[in-house]
Amino acid sequence: MEKNKNIFWVALLLLCVACSSPEKTPFPKKTDYNFMVVSDMGKTGEFTPMATAHEVGVMADSLNPHFMINSGDMFHGNGVKDTNDVLWQTGFEKLFPGKSLMVDWYSAIGNHEYFGNPQALVDYAQKGGRWKMPARYYTLVKQIDAKTTLRIVVLDTSPYEKKYRKDDRYRAVWNQDEKKQTLWLDSVLHASHETWKIVVGHHPIYTADFGHGNTQGLIDEVDPVLRKYKVDFYFCGHIHKFEHTLRKGMNYIVTTTGSKKRAVNPWFYTRFYAKSLGFTLCSITPTGFRVSFINERGEELYSYLKKR
Repeated sequence: MEKNKNIFWVALLLLCVACSSPEKTPFPKKTDYNFMVVSDMGKTGEFTPMATAHEVGVMADSLNPHFMINSGDMFHGNGVKDTNDVLWQTGFEKLFPGKSLMVDWYSAIGNHEYFGNPQALVDYAQKGGRWKMPARYYTLVKQIDAKTTLRIVVLDTSPYEKKYRKDDRYRAVWNQDEKKQTLWLDSVLHASHETWKIVVGHHPIYTADFGHGNTQGLIDEVDPVLRKYKVDFYFCGHIHKFEHTLRKGMNYIVTTTGSKKRAVNPWFYTRFYAKSLGFTLCSITPTGFRVSFINERGEELYSYLKKR
């Protein structure tokens, strides 16, 4: 029995290593339609996001992103208190000062921001700067070229984490109606006829991470809607590592942290995983959607091309 168990784990490891080999596709150019995804950029203890933030700026200068996506926890610790909190300057505005980053930042609420005042993230957007969050969950469409469009849906995923409903730190979650959000998501995607469709949230749906694990509320309520309407990618953060999971035709992309990285582990559905700091680069054409994992030194660790 023990021998069979060892054979199983060796086979699993070899399978995941084979799956984690980067796919060689041409690196995006400045003239392509590019955008970047960051997550968990907030400072964690003695760990700071400076190296990653710097490289985000360097790559933005070379690739001219049309917009940015922040999948939550821009502010770790206790989040922000209000729209005048000093963290807006130290943890966002001054952290990403480059001219090429003066584009729209479409942001999601992370779990740490629920420790503070999550409504302040929505209110800050009313000041008219690059931080965009018209509501706790929202949608928008981007025109890529004359025939190509991108639907973006940004979710507030903390209300789907069932254990938060029993944790006093997450009292701000308790009055959020995830059922209403799911119905809204279904209505948005039902009416969506864009070329590409992506959904962004903070928490993973499926993940190989042993520490945080899958988010059962998202599996039960959100994942069936994504599959029903053939969403191309689900982007998230939260677990502080790179991970691409391909499960039954659905792509789940985890963008790692800008500060404190964590250990990695594979499973059957893992295409790639890495313990690394960094961010995600995306490039869209009428026939392909390219996703790249970039570390804090600007090195491409992995790329995946979904063809239309």
